[in-house]
Amino acid sequence: MYGQLSTYTALGVDLLQAGLVDTVVNVDYSSVVIERMKKKFGESKNLQWLQMDIRELQFDSDTFDVVLDKATMDAFVPKEIYGEAPNENCQTMVNEVKRVLKGGGQFVQITFGQPHMRKKYFQPLLEQGKAETGDVKYTWKLEMKTLGGQGFIDYYYYVWTLA
Repeated sequence: MYGQLSTYTALGVDLLQAGLVDTVVNVDYSSVVIERMKKKFGESKNLQWLQMDIRELQFDSDTFDVVLDKATMDAFVPKEIYGEAPNENCQTMVNEVKRVLKGGGQFVQITFGQPHMRKKYFQPLLEQGKAETGDVKYTWKLEMKTLGGQGFIDYYYYVWTLA
């Protein structure tokens, strides 16, 4: 099952229509966005639109194979850019995604957020790892790609896998 955060995009619908996933659950904090997307794309057993706070996901643990963040974390970090302390909302988001992912699941981020702005939220989980919990599910593996902004700003593609 595929979960998408920040749903003001047709990406989940496109993946479903292409047959790359069998179920898409779209989540957004804004009820206005959810209603617009329901009206635009409809809703079915395989395509859901839910208003929800990423910091308190209303799903059982071990629910999703993939969770996609397309700029959701970006909405939490602006204060950091101006030298303020790291935003605990980002850490809470990561912890919630970890909770709802199945073992072997992937947390995919598409963002302008540079590596040093992202890794710090996963570092506690990387350090915690298997040694502390005795559970392989809490060990993360990272794959990162820089995608060219074609002369503008680069953006990044992160795949965090619960190994």
